[in-house]
Amino acid sequence: MKTTTSRKKKITNRRLILLAATLLFLQIVILMSLAFYQGFDLVSNRFSAATLDVLLLENQYDLTPVAERENIVPNKQVHKDPRVHNIEQTDAFVFLKITVPVVRATDVEADGTRTVKKAQELFRIKTERNKDYDNRLSDFNTYVDDNYYFWVELPECEEGTDLSGSVRTYVFGYSVYLKKDEYTETLFDYVQLKNIIQYEADPNTIQNIKVQAYGIQADHLGDIKKEISGRKAIMTEEQLTEIFTNYIENNNSQDGQGSDQFEP
Repeated sequence: MKTTTSRKKKITNRRLILLAATLLFLQIVILMSLAFYQGFDLVSNRFSAATLDVLLLENQYDLTPVAERENIVPNKQVHKDPRVHNIEQTDAFVFLKITVPVVRATDVEADGTRTVKKAQELFRIKTERNKDYDNRLSDFNTYVDDNYYFWVELPECEEGTDLSGSVRTYVFGYSVYLKKDEYTETLFDYVQLKNIIQYEADPNTIQNIKVQAYGIQADHLGDIKKEISGRKAIMTEEQLTEIFTNYIENNNSQDGQGSDQFEP
């Protein structure tokens, strides 16, 4: 009887151990499943440049000697050529936000004619195609057709456009998404200090042109589709504005900042 009772206890103990092990296994599986789905949810909502590993590049600016970027004189052009590189596996729509200083000053045209003193941007932003025109307004690479994909300006996302403050921002979205290791075209290629009346802008103030890069994964964006018939879809201003507003501004993303100092 004792042997039988002892055997039953051993069997019961084994069953309890097996049951405990099974419950522990199930608990681990459940926890792993919860972690997986939570991780998947986080991935599907990634939006920042840091998370997506979107890299802001300024190749020509970086190659320019520091001495040429400091103490610049009126009308001097300096290489500044922001573009974005997607270094992650995730397909991404990318954006650039440019912040430029605003001063109240008198601009002098190429023939020596003085304009009316007014609030204006201290720098002209120039592309390769308009670098030889001193008095042209700021220009960006915004041309798009079936063979070239460039930037689209998003006026609804910009601030200080009435030049009433100390800075004015520009916001641009790239017209197609980027796959891993793809690059955008440059948004612009040079900046040029305007020929303003001396001392109307404080010569002791370091003027910053700030560039911020943003990215949002190109999938799970509601009705916005990254491809049409197997080709990259060219985004409209409205679509890019929606992406930037919903996934960047509303999440207060501050990633991808880059600030370059110029001393007029």
